[in-house]
Amino acid sequence: IDEGSRSLHEFISQKLRATTPRGFQDPALILNLFLDAGADHAKEADVLRCEQFTHDLGFEVFMPDAMWFPACGDWRWDPVRFPNGAAPIERAVHADGMKFGLWCAWDNGGVSSDPGALSVRGPVGHPDWFPVDLPADWQPGPFYGASACMASEEAREWAIKKTQSLVGDLKLDMLKTDCDPMISDCIRTDHRHKYAGDVSYWSALGVYEVWDKLRARYPGVVLENCSGASHIKDFGVVQRCAYTTVTDTLSNLPDRCGIYDSTFVLPPSALLTYTYENGYGLPGDDPGPYLARSAMMTAWEMDPTNSKGWTDEEKASIIGCVHAYKEWVRPILRDCKVHHVLPRPDGKHWDGLFLWSSRLGHGAFFVFRPDSADVSQTVKLAGIERRKRYRVWSDDGALKPYEATGSELMGHGLDIRLPARYTSDLIHVQ
Repeated sequence: IDEGSRSLHEFISQKLRATTPRGFQDPALILNLFLDAGADHAKEADVLRCEQFTHDLGFEVFMPDAMWFPACGDWRWDPVRFPNGAAPIERAVHADGMKFGLWCAWDNGGVSSDPGALSVRGPVGHPDWFPVDLPADWQPGPFYGASACMASEEAREWAIKKTQSLVGDLKLDMLKTDCDPMISDCIRTDHRHKYAGDVSYWSALGVYEVWDKLRARYPGVVLENCSGASHIKDFGVVQRCAYTTVTDTLSNLPDRCGIYDSTFVLPPSALLTYTYENGYGLPGDDPGPYLARSAMMTAWEMDPTNSKGWTDEEKASIIGCVHAYKEWVRPILRDCKVHHVLPRPDGKHWDGLFLWSSRLGHGAFFVFRPDSADVSQTVKLAGIERRKRYRVWSDDGALKPYEATGSELMGHGLDIRLPARYTSDLIHVQ
């Protein structure tokens, strides 16, 4: 199966996947700002503090998430909390040599009366753009609302102008789309769809048109797809969005499950994994190598929730992971073959993936001991040459450095020891 996946990965990488511009480090290394600055209470000083924290850790893209606007559908920087708009943040990001990203559920409407807002009712409302008639007392959520139907020509033209103004006016390098822009049901008779079964088709083509025209006008912008909480992973999206999230449950075990599953179809370089530090109160989610490595097998986006409370040791551990990602992992991810050498993660048994780059002649084996009583494990590698000799070492001491033939590494395997539950290691093979 991994051989077949490799052929598909090559086809996607060479023929389909949206390209990233020169100067954009690919796969991406992103710090996402949502809860860490106070979510929808964040102010300019809070965001700038997090921007500096992003730079200090060594991340390369700063991505304000669903916290910068006054209300769903009113997609402008909150004039009360950010009286200077995004300009001071954009200047700080670019002055620090990072890329500036932004989250926006641009197809989601609310009830704002601002002239530039996407609203379902009121003086600026366009109820006919939305798939159903909403109750008079309907209210949107804090960052999600009613999805406009992109099979509506008027709604689509609004979205085209809005996404282009976001990228152009705010000098964005990256734009993240979220919250189900592709719908499957619509009662309107004046949209492009004509039958119950073709709503999703024309809705998807409408979303594609928004993305296509945005990339045509701003060819340097990189798009991220978190649509449908990452449930939309297809060849249409991958042609437009350089990254598709593996899951929107930002905990270590779901992350590794999502990577394990998604890499049967999409190459790691086209995938993006979030790490939500202590967001769910689950073991293994504290800031450190176990959580970080649960995402480092793809493009990696860290989502701190309380960076002010990090210890110096925790900061140092993440800086170390960032360094390992830049120096060793990212070059491998660009053209690696994925070997599912351990079973699908279940939280009770050891799990891990072996990523091997024939071009570079080295690979990375990510291994995890979750809530398992087993202190040691022998894991057989795959995909290397039997007669060649390889040097093997690890970052955290799960094995002592040694040399072995490919036959030995694939026949007997690696003897690995992890001392405690919720520990991991990055094992290098060269």
